[in-house]
Amino acid sequence: MSTTKVKIGLLEDRLTEAVAISTLTGTVNFDCESGSVFKLSGDITAAYTIKLINYAKGQVISIYPVSGDFALNLDAGTGTSVFYKLAEADYDGTADNVIQIECVDDDAADPVFFYSIATYASGKTGI
Repeated sequence: MSTTKVKIGLLEDRLTEAVAISTLTGTVNFDCESGSVFKLSGDITAAYTIKLINYAKGQVISIYPVSGDFALNLDAGTGTSVFYKLAEADYDGTADNVIQIECVDDDAADPVFFYSIATYASGKTGI
């Protein structure tokens, strides 16, 4: 019996790639077509808005480590974006946080997302 390997295709960057984010103040575009994991280079240094662009329904986006004792906002779309919090934890600017966001409606004007935030301690078994 012989077998033949068939290449099905590659997953898109939006599902597999990590993106480094070095801008730590103001409104920053997080291009979800370029990756699904975003790693900040340090603590945010002033009020910070994560502006999701090029997201897709069903995409899960992870952002870490998010820290810095300033206001943190989530935004997307050209109209009114909706972010529903799934867990009781809120952003703690005095600790390292990971934010996970799932896009459930990728409408260009009025997208809908679910999100959760958790604090963590990095180390050998941490992130």
